[in-house]
Amino acid sequence: MRHSLMTICLLLIVNATSFATDYSPENAIWEVFTNTESVTGIVYSADGKTKWVGSSGGLEQCDAATGKRLRLFTHLDGLPDIGVNQLLADGSGGIWIGTQGGGMAHLAVGLSSPAKPAPSQSSYQNEDSLYITMPVAYSAIDQYVALTMPGYDGLLMATDFNEINKFKDTLMPWTGGSAVLSLLDVTGLPKGIYSVYLLHLPAGVDPLAGATNQGQLGVSSFEIK
Repeated sequence: MRHSLMTICLLLIVNATSFATDYSPENAIWEVFTNTESVTGIVYSADGKTKWVGSSGGLEQCDAATGKRLRLFTHLDGLPDIGVNQLLADGSGGIWIGTQGGGMAHLAVGLSSPAKPAPSQSSYQNEDSLYITMPVAYSAIDQYVALTMPGYDGLLMATDFNEINKFKDTLMPWTGGSAVLSLLDVTGLPKGIYSVYLLHLPAGVDPLAGATNQGQLGVSSFEIK
């Protein structure tokens, strides 16, 4: 009896050691399971080929003709919150996404057009509020956000929500969420054209090492009058 117990213990130890050796977080493949039965909004693309479905479990991209789900976007794909409240097509192939606890997000659809930040308006006047959001980011990319403004010849780097600093020698990656900038009142800001740049690069590529041809650069602009 004692011999049998010792044999069982040895087998358990060997199996546990084997599992610990084979498993590592870096090699793990994760799959997200969410409940998408509670639908909160449906919109169609301008060409009528894609149906977007928002739910408490994320954003579904479906074939409009067959209803087949092509992709499910969750917080792992860049959504600020997995629960989607509202959907609105932007008229340019993209979609605005209102989430339950993370605010607004913008998804730029199509690889032919680089993703770019989205100002809430194209022009602003005194006492207008300014809000700039980020498109939904895909995994395995690094993002860099920069701005130019009237009266300043250099580049301004945005690294997190409402955190903007002068560019020195290093491009600092974006570490924030779905919003770049939020100002209640633009009064006092220099008048003129502002540009907002978003550089997408494969993860780990140095943006200053001449490898920007591996990514995409999107540019949006707005004016303060």
